[in-house]
Amino acid sequence: MGVESLDERVAYLERRMEVHTALVADLRVDVRGIRAGLGQLRSDLRTETGQLRTEMGQLRAEMGQLRGEMGGLRSELRTDMRGLRSEMCADMSELRSDVRRLDQKMDRHFMWLVGVLVGVLLALVGLALQIARSQPL
Repeated sequence: MGVESLDERVAYLERRMEVHTALVADLRVDVRGIRAGLGQLRSDLRTETGQLRTEMGQLRAEMGQLRGEMGGLRSELRTDMRGLRSEMCADMSELRSDVRRLDQKMDRHFMWLVGVLVGVLLALVGLALQIARSQPL
């Protein structure tokens, strides 16, 4: 630019200072806005964190209830299974007893049948001997 007068330089610097002052003022407004936004964000995060903790507490309580119910069901199932096992053992014992009785009854009937067959066979042999004696040779 050439040689400038002192007044021009001072005027130039004053304009620059005004621009600088305006920028600093805008910057302060922006910083306040950012701080307010951060404060709101912090507040929102605290609220969300509190809600999450509350929900986690509720979930833990529900899990505890579920565990209690599961324990009760497990205990009830064990009791029922023991009862069923006892009934089944009693039924199986009764069934074994019935099978033994049937086996003994079958053995008696078989022995009776063998006795009858032996008796019939002896009668036939006796009859055959009588017929053989009564006929001349």
